[in-house]
Amino acid sequence: MSNAIAQAMGLGKAQDWPLKDAEAEWGYEMANYGLGSNSRVRGKHARELLGWAPKTTSVIDWIKHDMIKN
Repeated sequence: MSNAIAQAMGLGKAQDWPLKDAEAEWGYEMANYGLGSNSRVRGKHARELLGWAPKTTSVIDWIKHDMIKN
């Protein structure tokens, strides 16, 4: 996902950031919980309760082609 965002924004390839370096720059909490968090989301309730129907099947394709409109 990071590389797709970088590509869409015309940046270079995403690079790893060692945790110790991130902690030194951002502090323990932000580096470990903010920057290093991983969230999984599902649309089950949105589909069932709201009638939501996704327009694309790949978030990576959406980022690369549709997220940033010129």
